[in-house]
Amino acid sequence: MRKLLCFTLMVLGFMVTAAPPSQAGTYYVRDCFYDFDQMTYLNSNISWSTENPSNSTMQIYPCGGYALYLDDHKIWIPSGTYAHNSVAKVVWEAPEGAGISGVTGWAVTFDQATGFESKMLLYDDSTNGVNVPRGSGGYVDYSLASGSRRYFAMQTKCTLSPCNNSFNNATVHLAEVVLKIDDYTPPATSAEGTLLAGGTVSGTRTLKATNIDLGIGMKRSIIVVNGQIVEDHNLSCSSPTATPPRIPGNVPGSPATTYTEMRPCHSYWDIYTRTLDTRNAPFVEGSNSVVSCGMDGTGGWGCVGPFTVNVDN
Repeated sequence: MRKLLCFTLMVLGFMVTAAPPSQAGTYYVRDCFYDFDQMTYLNSNISWSTENPSNSTMQIYPCGGYALYLDDHKIWIPSGTYAHNSVAKVVWEAPEGAGISGVTGWAVTFDQATGFESKMLLYDDSTNGVNVPRGSGGYVDYSLASGSRRYFAMQTKCTLSPCNNSFNNATVHLAEVVLKIDDYTPPATSAEGTLLAGGTVSGTRTLKATNIDLGIGMKRSIIVVNGQIVEDHNLSCSSPTATPPRIPGNVPGSPATTYTEMRPCHSYWDIYTRTLDTRNAPFVEGSNSVVSCGMDGTGGWGCVGPFTVNVDN
């Protein structure tokens, strides 16, 4: 069936492939650059939290120019006493059906406060966390050898009992973050209607197409009859833009273009019903092939069909 689908869509002059779930489409998202470039859909994909079982409280300043050097995410640890396991963290979450497989950035002033351990992690849960190392000058350029994780976090945690911080300006900074997002889930697609009711059809018939992608979002939907597109939706998606120059230098491996949105396509679904006239081309008398497809923002296709439609007008 997959060979037939590829052949059907090849005649259109472009390749449309229903990607298997294991095949990842990749895009890059930037956050917190020196030009106050902050990720859109912030509240749904980034969270800040503190767990402080003591009177002293760590504070988090999200991406707003609070650093000495540049715009960044900052955890501030005021002088005081902190209970064991007091923690503050910033967490980036990949969209549904996607994961984070790499990160670049600039992580400065780690581990200024005595007894606090600061780290960066890629993880799904507490059992499969991977430490993200800092390189020379605090630069971060790290990719997983395989696979991806749902979350990336910067955190600092009290490891003593208790922690006594005497350095009032102890801070942990992370700036110019670029996340590599692997969208490994193609759109979910379905089709129904009187055109697909079975038996022999004639005259005008309806087809309802449902295409859903909860990751990067939907970019395009098509209906194909006998190798020709009879319905073509192009949906709203942002375009990647040039990654700004960095201060004080460039992190190796940073992509040339990046999005400022975790979900660059603005529609999670495209659901529509169309009336098709089987008396008009590309329908023919006898057997016809019908396919309905949806494409996400990384170019991953989900298709349903081909359906055989017998026409007798």
